[in-house]
Amino acid sequence: MQFEVRGLDIEWDESQRLVSIKKSHLPHQVYGDSGVFAVETVTFPKVAHFIGFRILNEKILHTPFFILGDLKEELIQLKDPLSNEIWWIQKGVWQKQYNKFVPESYRTAGRLELIIQDQRLIIQNNTNNFTVEELERFLALFKNNLWEIILNTNSVISANVEKNVPNVFNADVLECIDRVIHAAQKICKEPKFFLKEKQGLAPRNKVKPVARTFRELTTKKNLKLVSSRKHFTSFDTPENRYIHYCIDRLFFLINKMMERSEALVEQCNKLSNKYTDDSEKLKRIKNKKIDKEVFDAEIAEKRKKIESINGQLAEALSDASVENIYEDEYSYYSNSYEKQTLRNSKYGTFQLTINSIYSGTKNSFFCNQINGENVHIKLKNYPEKYLVIVYPTAIFNILKKLEKSSLEIEISGYFNAGVKISKKNGTKYYEYYWTRIDSIKLNTDFFRQLEEQRQIYEESNWSVELKESEKKELLQEAKSFAFRAQEYRKGAKNYLGIYEKTKQQFHKLRELKFAFKSLNIRKNNHYPNTMVFVQNPDYSAVRSNFKKFQELSNLTTSHLEDMIIVEQLGLINVSILYERWVLLQIIKVLTESFRLKMEHGWKDKLISSILNKQYNIDFKTHIASSKLDIILSYEKELPNGRRPDFILDIVQTIPEVPNTKKGEVNLDSWFNDEDLSIKPLYHAIDCTKGNKAKLISSRLVMDAKFYDDSHEQYLKDTLDKLYISKDYSEKERNKVFIIHPSRNAITERTSPFRWNVNCDYGHVSPNKHKKGHIFLIPSEKYSSMDNLKRLIVMHLQDALSIRYKQVPNNDYIKGFFCVHCGNTEEEKLSFTHGKTIGDGDKWQIRCLSCDGVFWQNFCFNCQTRLFKNGFLWTYHRTYAEQMSNCRCPKCDADLYDLQR
Repeated sequence: MQFEVRGLDIEWDESQRLVSIKKSHLPHQVYGDSGVFAVETVTFPKVAHFIGFRILNEKILHTPFFILGDLKEELIQLKDPLSNEIWWIQKGVWQKQYNKFVPESYRTAGRLELIIQDQRLIIQNNTNNFTVEELERFLALFKNNLWEIILNTNSVISANVEKNVPNVFNADVLECIDRVIHAAQKICKEPKFFLKEKQGLAPRNKVKPVARTFRELTTKKNLKLVSSRKHFTSFDTPENRYIHYCIDRLFFLINKMMERSEALVEQCNKLSNKYTDDSEKLKRIKNKKIDKEVFDAEIAEKRKKIESINGQLAEALSDASVENIYEDEYSYYSNSYEKQTLRNSKYGTFQLTINSIYSGTKNSFFCNQINGENVHIKLKNYPEKYLVIVYPTAIFNILKKLEKSSLEIEISGYFNAGVKISKKNGTKYYEYYWTRIDSIKLNTDFFRQLEEQRQIYEESNWSVELKESEKKELLQEAKSFAFRAQEYRKGAKNYLGIYEKTKQQFHKLRELKFAFKSLNIRKNNHYPNTMVFVQNPDYSAVRSNFKKFQELSNLTTSHLEDMIIVEQLGLINVSILYERWVLLQIIKVLTESFRLKMEHGWKDKLISSILNKQYNIDFKTHIASSKLDIILSYEKELPNGRRPDFILDIVQTIPEVPNTKKGEVNLDSWFNDEDLSIKPLYHAIDCTKGNKAKLISSRLVMDAKFYDDSHEQYLKDTLDKLYISKDYSEKERNKVFIIHPSRNAITERTSPFRWNVNCDYGHVSPNKHKKGHIFLIPSEKYSSMDNLKRLIVMHLQDALSIRYKQVPNNDYIKGFFCVHCGNTEEEKLSFTHGKTIGDGDKWQIRCLSCDGVFWQNFCFNCQTRLFKNGFLWTYHRTYAEQMSNCRCPKCDADLYDLQR
């Protein structure tokens, strides 16, 4: 590639003369080869930034130009006054009030085509309507977030931080800084110096002659002052330069610690008040608000589904294959519904509901209800224990969509009936066998009931009294909020103490900086290994305590030097800035919300990923209780060559794999039969250590898109492009989510939860949480960080769906973590087993650290694991009338539907 693309901030004076060019820290990523390239850019109509192109080789083949329909527009050439680099831009229109040229092509969304060095560059230009002030706040927040991560500010709030974990807010660290200050103050009183010689004028009777002195005396008479050697004291010694450097870097750090601790006092107080208010509001709630939009959408969805199935049934009835006359021999049994001769088909009309598929006979279902009567209750005192109904193949294939559904089927036609004996266990049962179906459709009477219910809600302004179970859930949620409020109050108190301490150190270090500067001592980070640091205890104290400070805080001088560079970053390429900011938020969720510890050296990787253009950067952590490794990858290259922004892998270690050869894993012997369907989700990454294997059991791919004007369809189209065209899903094995700052992106809401205004967690079948998008923006107005945590909670809980044959007694309660406070210690989690209304297993999980509660159960239809994480962290789809009951993301079945 013979060119690069960067964002430019160009300044002109009133006479349209170029003053300066500021370029983005990193260039835009350009894709493609063979003379055709593509780049994706974001511009800001409210900010007059340019997209600039620089030709990298010396020979310029032609002036670059845009192809605009049948016309072409040549770019203009600018020479950077400082670097002498040549940049090509679209000139645009001069706006006198801003002293800027404004390029119209870059201020609107669209597709541009540029010819540069005889190569074709396709520019996909997206717009973002943030103002300069908003973007500057964004940049400041990005730097603050980075400082908070580097300084490990969350350790002030976390109660379980170990003493041996490096932490800059540790009392020992602050004490080291105090000792450095004390020693440096003593040095300033008696600093080491040396005498330096120079020439100057002196009285003739006090002169210390040099060669020039004699020339002056011989050429000029009666001089009172002549040239002489003079000596002066210089404190600019190598030792003092190093001490000055240490003081300067500590001043830089303490200044940031003071700024962040002061800001975090205010932030913690705000959050504490917010969660206190939310907790009190939840306690006072007596009625719940039914979401009218979601309720109407559910009715429309149900109506569309039933109309579709009725249409398919009507089409199937027109097929001659529906009429199936078989000459089967049926047995007789006197205690049937009606004593009748079963050799001849009878005509009948029934209203019935079906249960699960009966495996003993082809194309058959268990029957739940017939003509309004419960089959199991009616047969309670009969030898025949259940009723099976056999359908023609075409009808059966349609009705499979209604397995275990409460929807009633109206059916008329000829049937044979008789008593059968199960080949599996010898149980007698009734069987109805349709020989000809004249009509079949789903009953739509319940729509009338829904419309009546809707009218009741409308009259009550969509407000209804809470049920007792809902009141308990709200009170539990209120307790969780109160716990968070208490934690933030503690954090505010701790930060206030740190602020007061660092404020004192800040003033002392500032005085030391002024003192060194007044002594004309320069700075140098090179440690001069001289006898001064051996013989002088004050110099030795500064050196040893500065070194100990670095060890205890895990902050090296290179970290500080890099952070100084970060502080100088500008606002040119905001798309990359947003991408880096999202990286920080993911790390904050893992390290703060889930209290996970990153591997050694992760700070170096983080700073390097921000300052340098590097790929395949991994941040590793571990959940000890569940033996899960978590790997966050930045700009990781997939096997297909694609490079999404972020990948979050959950890695499971299998301790013993039978018949394993090097590089191979026999998965079939490890998963239960029902789990074999999810086997393609796994990536084998390490099979080299004996019979051990590491498997990526769940992979979440995330891509940051800094568009704030994206509508729902645009996000869906972009998501499909990533999921299918770019194959981020790796043949639909991975979850793929877009992270964006587009407010109110959802136009057709499908969930009563507040997050559904901006987020789609793939909660609508058949997405199965496999693809979606979430809203994430640096703003106190929107609680968008909860959206990211909810996504990661979904991903981590999905990893719990791994079930091995070796787990005794189908123990499904291993590896849990608290969704509220992030506790991963199993001894601090309490499990209570129970049964659902559908007689399925469920567990209540209570965290003993924060008293938070959440639930796990299984879909009554397909046994998919479901999590009820409360009103804040639930990501499954629920009903407008009943937010606590989850709809299965796999089959869309819901126990609440059976109760309506």
